[in-house]
Amino acid sequence: MANKAPNMTRNNKDQKGAEYFTRALRLPEKPRQLVDAGQAYEATRNARSLAARELSDMRMTRSNAELGVTVQSIPTQAQIDDAADNLAELVNQDTETSGTFNALNREYVQTANQALQPVYQDYAVAVLEAVERLDILLKVGEDFHRDAVRAGVSPDHPAICGSKGQRGLVDNSLKLARSWCR
Repeated sequence: MANKAPNMTRNNKDQKGAEYFTRALRLPEKPRQLVDAGQAYEATRNARSLAARELSDMRMTRSNAELGVTVQSIPTQAQIDDAADNLAELVNQDTETSGTFNALNREYVQTANQALQPVYQDYAVAVLEAVERLDILLKVGEDFHRDAVRAGVSPDHPAICGSKGQRGLVDNSLKLARSWCR
């Protein structure tokens, strides 16, 4: 009967995990408006980056020319001013598109989290139970290890070595599983 409990816990964890991931896979696709906003945001950021690079190149070329370095063509001050105005406009667009995208994305994530919350909590609790069971088993193993060493068995004997390395892994798993349940 004692062997059934870990199996039941593992089966419970696996079942709750399957429910969670099945529900996650069945979430509706991202709304078209969110996808479009994300693409607009990415396009604006790319354009802004390119415009900043072009303005920097123009200023460097003009500065090099003033220092006597041979350059192919020297941008006029009007061209530099136009590039700076273009960059300023792209910065404003970037702010707008990022705001729109972030608001829509936040709404989508919040809706998805609400849909997943009930099964997520059950899954997190099942994982915690499984890790706590592992912790109990490891403590029993550590007691066995200590008793075996006291009885004269070498600490490196294959039947008892390894519990120290597993302790850190289980401790980290416990911390993670407990954080999921908060």
